[in-house]
Amino acid sequence: MLTIVIPVKNEESNLLDCLNSIGKGFADKIVVIDSDSLDQTKNIALNWGAELLNFSWDGKFPKKRNWYLLNHAKNEDWILFLDADERLTGEVKKEIRNNIQNKSIIGYWIPYTIYIEDKVLKFGYPLKKLALFKIGSGLYEQVNEESWSHLDMEVHEHPILKGETNKLKFKIEHRVNINTSNWKAKHLAYAKWEAKRFYDIKKIENAMDFTFSQKMKYLILKTPFAGAIFFLGSTFVYLGILDGINGFRYAMVKAQYFNSIRKEFNKIKN
Repeated sequence: MLTIVIPVKNEESNLLDCLNSIGKGFADKIVVIDSDSLDQTKNIALNWGAELLNFSWDGKFPKKRNWYLLNHAKNEDWILFLDADERLTGEVKKEIRNNIQNKSIIGYWIPYTIYIEDKVLKFGYPLKKLALFKIGSGLYEQVNEESWSHLDMEVHEHPILKGETNKLKFKIEHRVNINTSNWKAKHLAYAKWEAKRFYDIKKIENAMDFTFSQKMKYLILKTPFAGAIFFLGSTFVYLGILDGINGFRYAMVKAQYFNSIRKEFNKIKN
């Protein structure tokens, strides 16, 4: 059994396309977890035929994904967490269905293709997430953030699983619109979250549960050149320059994100 869970808040511009990319016959169950949206998100989910759950965060553990895993994922065998701006292709759906038959693997890292306003980026830093795993194999990491964060969903936490993981070949499409006020506001909130987390981490090299990319990210954030390092790496090391203006724009906004983390970190430190 496969359940797809889509955590959302005010995602009326993305949710329908996400649901349509899943289709009616692929997953055994599709759940939309909404955080008191003020737009048409709830109606879109219900009209499409998804199960709708409402989540109002009390500022403590658990957040959205862990809340679902702890309270609602009782009988499902596999769970796939999707964001509203992500799209499943026919190839990745077929690969998911084939791979979840493997009884020795408890989770899969999934690569993502980044689209900037319908233009695919073929280069730049690769994006992957451990978004598909067996129920009961673990939870998303718990970050102690009581009283300092208002983000009700696990942002950059990853699942800590007990067992062997593997990776998929085909990619999920990640549709990014960097020009919207909603996108900019979310990433400013993410930057503040990252800054406080970075401040609370004392010995990142010894954080055994962190992925390699997380360790590298926080090591880079120790320098005042984090934004420049990301930009140069994405543009030249990972050949983002070959994506033209969109590759440049994406590298710029991600560099600005790293700079925002450093700025917020300095505020906390001082």
